[in-house]
Amino acid sequence: MEGKLKLNVDGSWKQGEQTGSIAGILRDHTGQVIDGFTQQVRASSPLQVETLAILHGLKLLQLRVKEHEEETELGKVLLTEAECETDCLTAQ
Repeated sequence: MEGKLKLNVDGSWKQGEQTGSIAGILRDHTGQVIDGFTQQVRASSPLQVETLAILHGLKLLQLRVKEHEEETELGKVLLTEAECETDCLTAQ
């Protein structure tokens, strides 16, 4: 759908560690990458690291939504929908 963004996020954590890694990628309706992130975070569980990935992704999405306009033959198409996806069943 034109004007739609999709954000995929993920987190990684190893038991016994106090840090984890988070990552996310933001794409437009054609699948073209708009932005992304990777970051090490303090976390004590898989749920915490996945939740931090979602939070960081939504902050990125909030910043980019205002900027996201694309040129078309008819002019500019504003963002109409955004979706965030994670593979963590307990964090959804």
